[in-house]
Amino acid sequence: MEAHERELEEQLVAKTGETRVTVVESLQELEGTLNTLKDAEGREDIPSRLKTVTERSLPSFLTAMDQQIAKPLPEDPDGFYAAAADLITGILKVQRGQGRYLAGAFPEEMKEFRHVISLIGNAVNDLTVVVKEARDAQKQIDTARAALDALKAAKTGITEAGEHAADLEKRIAAAEQNLQEKTAALQGLREGQPYQDALRSRDAAKERIERRDEAERAVQSLGAQAARVIRKAARVSTRADRKEEAKMLNACIALLDDPVSAGAERVVAALPPAVRAVRDQFESEDLAIKSKEDRGLFSEDGKIEKAFTDAFAHLERMKKEAEEAEAQARAYTALHEAEDLENECEALKAGVAADQTARKEAEEQVASETEHIPERARRLRDTLVPVAGVEVTLEGEGFTIPAETRT
Repeated sequence: MEAHERELEEQLVAKTGETRVTVVESLQELEGTLNTLKDAEGREDIPSRLKTVTERSLPSFLTAMDQQIAKPLPEDPDGFYAAAADLITGILKVQRGQGRYLAGAFPEEMKEFRHVISLIGNAVNDLTVVVKEARDAQKQIDTARAALDALKAAKTGITEAGEHAADLEKRIAAAEQNLQEKTAALQGLREGQPYQDALRSRDAAKERIERRDEAERAVQSLGAQAARVIRKAARVSTRADRKEEAKMLNACIALLDDPVSAGAERVVAALPPAVRAVRDQFESEDLAIKSKEDRGLFSEDGKIEKAFTDAFAHLERMKKEAEEAEAQARAYTALHEAEDLENECEALKAGVAADQTARKEAEEQVASETEHIPERARRLRDTLVPVAGVEVTLEGEGFTIPAETRT
C-alpha cells in the first residue's frame, strides 16, 4: 500500500507540474492581453456608443483581473489545485461580470482573453480528473489500511488477553495456595489452648461488663424513682411559694435525672435536705405518696441515702471487676491473631473471586476476537482488491480467505 501511495503521489506531482506550466504560461499571455487593454484606455477609435460602457467597465475589469492574477500558486499539489480552481472561478466571474460589456469595444482582445481562459480551464479540468482519481484511490488505500489495522488490533487483543488470562491463572493458583495455608493456620490456632483460654477470658469480660451495665441501670432506676417523688414535692413547694425549698429540690432532681454522671458524692450530699422536705410534706399531708415502695424508700430514716450508697458502691465494684476482666482479656493475643488471619483469608477469597471474573472476561475476549478474525480478514481482502487491481488470497494463523472467483 505504501508503494501504491508513492506512485499516486508521483503521478499527482507530475500532473500538477504540467498544469502549473500551462497555467503560468497562460497567465503570462493573459497579462499581455491585460496590458494591451490598459493601453487602450481612452482610445479615440472606440465608437461613441461604446465609450460610456468602456469608461465605466474597463477600469474595474482591469483591477479585478489584476487581483486574480496576483494570487499565489502554492508548490504542493493539494494547495496548487485549490488555488488553481479558485483562480479559474475568479477569472470566469470577472469575465462574466465586467468583461461582458467590453466585447463590443475590444473584440480581438476579449477573444484572446477567452482563449487564454479556456487553456487554463482545460488544464484545471484535466488536473481535476487526476486529483479525483488520486483521492478515490487514496480513500481505497485508507479503507484497506483501516481494515488491516482492525485485523492487527484484533490479533494484538487476542495475544494480550491470552497473556492476561495466563497471568491471572498463576495469580489465582498462588492466592489459593496462600489461602489454604492461612486457613490451616487459623484452624490450628483455634484448636490451641491459648485460643481457648482467650475465649474464656473474653466471655468472662463480657459477663463482667453486663454486670457493670446492670449496676448502672440500677443506679439510674433508683434515681428515677427518687426524682419522681421529689418532683412532686417541688411542685408543692412552688405552689406554697417556698422558693428556696423548691430551688433545693429542683437541684436535687437535676442530679437524680442522671445520677451515674453526677457521681455518688454529689447525689448522697444532695439527698438529706430533699428527703426531709418530702417527709415533712408527707406528714403534713401536703404531699400524697401512693406507692408503697415510694413511701418505704422515703419514710425510714436513712433508707434512701443507704440505698444510693449501696447502689453506687456496687457499681464501683462492678466497674473495677469489668476493667480487670477487660485488661486480662486484652492480654491474650490469640483472638487478635485469629481475627487478623480471618481478615487475610477473606481478602484472599475476594481477590481470587475478582481474578476469576477477570480471567473469564479475558478468555471470553480471546474467544470472541478469534471468532471474528476470519470476518476481519475477509473484509481486508475485499478492501485490498481495488487497491491491488487483482483478486487476493489471505492466509494467517487461524484463517484462510481465498480469492473470489468472478464469472
